[in-house]
Amino acid sequence: VGDTRGAITISRNVAPGESFELHFEGVIADTRLGVNIPVKTDSIMLTTVDKSEDTYGLSIGDSQIIQYNPFLDKLLLYDYKVANNLISASTANRNAALDENSYERTIPLMVTKGVNKITTGYTIELYQVNSISSQTMLTTANHEIVALSLTSLTMDLRLVEKGDYLLLVKVGGKEVARQQFSVNRVYPKFTCIPASQASINPDEILHRNIAMVQWNGEIVPIPAPIIRMVWFTDSANKTGVQWQEGEKTVIMLDGTGIGETYLDDWLDVYIKAEQKKAFSVLTDGTNEYTDSNGNIYINN
Repeated sequence: VGDTRGAITISRNVAPGESFELHFEGVIADTRLGVNIPVKTDSIMLTTVDKSEDTYGLSIGDSQIIQYNPFLDKLLLYDYKVANNLISASTANRNAALDENSYERTIPLMVTKGVNKITTGYTIELYQVNSISSQTMLTTANHEIVALSLTSLTMDLRLVEKGDYLLLVKVGGKEVARQQFSVNRVYPKFTCIPASQASINPDEILHRNIAMVQWNGEIVPIPAPIIRMVWFTDSANKTGVQWQEGEKTVIMLDGTGIGETYLDDWLDVYIKAEQKKAFSVLTDGTNEYTDSNGNIYINN
């Protein structure tokens, strides 16, 4: 009928990567001349292209190696000031302390299908990588995970010393994309010395001092949430006498062993300091300690 008159339809399954050559041979009867004319067409190549579905992708809007430096954390300092009644808590002040160096780290997640960004039709799973063959699934029940949604992950980096993490995108329960990242708590060099050297008058019974911490060429105004500082004294009669822990000290001179003659009336005051490790949740061995609102207690 019309242009399809005399057409022949041929169907053949051709697997991807294979090819077939097709040509037509026939004999046309020429009634005018009374002869049969053989006909053979040129060959054509038949191939099949595998048109797969668009692939999924996952990218994170952060470094794949996240380094947490407590010296740069303004949110940690804000929390310390509030806890010690140095300032009043306020949403505005807390928000002002949130930045790329805060322990509360929000990592944007972007899922793509083909060239298009999508925000629905999939699930996100988070795992801690223990070894090549072992992973532990994490949820918001794990305290270092503050929130996990289809578009972002928020972590509490105070609770992480070092960790490798794996994010999976699943569609219909099947993995379609993944992304791995790590978190490290950094330990930069710093110095910690008494702000003043011991200068003792004969009638004094106490010596007061304060620690001076320097990092990156600057004085750390409030080192207590970052540095563990323990005070010691040496004298001619006693060495390694331990006093308080903290930024400030009050030393009872009669406990130092300081003498009364020019041979033994000297006193060295010094500090043993180290950067604090990651926070951990306080427990009684089984149960976690919480406040009246159910918030956990942590310390380091």
